Amino acid sequence: MDAYTKMLALSAAAFIAFYGVQRYALRRGGYHYTDAPDATARRANTTLLAAGVILFSLSSRCWDMWMVAAPAYSDILAFPSDGGLPLTPLLATLAATAGYLSARKVIREGRQQDFPPPSAWRLYFPLRAIFILSYEAFFRGTLFFPLVALYGIAPAIVANTVLYWVAHMHGDKGEKIGALVFGPILCGLAFHHGSIWPAAIVHVALTLSHEIPLGFHAIKMSKAR
Repeated sequence: MDAYTKMLALSAAAFIAFYGVQRYALRRGGYHYTDAPDATARRANTTLLAAGVILFSLSSRCWDMWMVAAPAYSDILAFPSDGGLPLTPLLATLAATAGYLSARKVIREGRQQDFPPPSAWRLYFPLRAIFILSYEAFFRGTLFFPLVALYGIAPAIVANTVLYWVAHMHGDKGEKIGALVFGPILCGLAFHHGSIWPAAIVHVALTLSHEIPLGFHAIKMSKAR
């Protein structure tokens, strides 16, 4: 088994394990917008975040094999020499705007996300950001670039986007469509700059701009009860 195949096999195992934990979180009531978030759902979401960080970080051990097999791509964990300019700040701004508008839509519809209490935010939001960074290192790193090396850029983007969509199957129609649009953009951004960091920055901008307004809204709703 060559290095590329080993990397893809380890990536597949990590993805399947994460998907299993995700299904567990869904069964426990996590990862949903609800009228009354509860402690069980919050614990399920925390378990999912922790599992994602662990699984996706462990998969980065593939890079030992990767650097031997494809030295031309060995620096994709480094920040790009061009600073990700100009695409990264532009796309991050657009992503943050989309995330905020999406949060406002959720609030108008009277839904809530299962957030931990504000006293735990100093742990939750950094953990959420670390989760997204490890998530991108996995999807746009250990999973994406071996596919590029083996099959070319177009098949790699298609395969990566399909798996990215599968990881968002729990979401509503908008989230599923968003994954099909957002996935190719992040793949193209990572490939263009030869680094996972531009994609990670854009993804963090989208996530936090969506979740922080929802968190403050959850506080407001809890005080109104």
